Amino acid sequence: MKFSTQALLSTTLTALLCVHASADPSKVQADLLAFGAIATSESPAFAAATTAAIAPISASRLFRRAGVVCETSDASPHYSGIDYCVFKLAGNGKNCEQQNGSGSFCTRMCDNKGADIAICGPRGDSMSCRQAAEYAQQVKNRCKRNSDGKAGGYYAVNSFRSIVIY
Repeated sequence: MKFSTQALLSTTLTALLCVHASADPSKVQADLLAFGAIATSESPAFAAATTAAIAPISASRLFRRAGVVCETSDASPHYSGIDYCVFKLAGNGKNCEQQNGSGSFCTRMCDNKGADIAICGPRGDSMSCRQAAEYAQQVKNRCKRNSDGKAGGYYAVNSFRSIVIY
């Protein structure tokens, strides 16, 4: 089963894409990754049917989709917990490293009052905690629901790394 480019692009709201060059230089290969569970073309959970070939111009549009994706719901954390974690991470001065090699492929960097901030991606991947805090702040600012003071979602840094507020 092949995905059309349009269907593939609409999927990016609920999934992450890993884009890489194919043997044919006129095309780019895009592997569909379920959010929260990284799969590779070698893993049994990953079927060849979830691979689509797209034109390079479309691939460049995929990277422009990197940024904030809002998923605020009644279960989302309150601003105060998010603010504490952002403050704590921003002042950390260290790198935040993704250490989880299975399952969600996410490592919790901070939790407070029901708010959790995690870095997701390949095991061993890292970024400065200050940068992670800035991404989390952007999620809060963009996804805040003023009616009840809640925010939730993620910042897709690139096709394989994200900062999640849940």
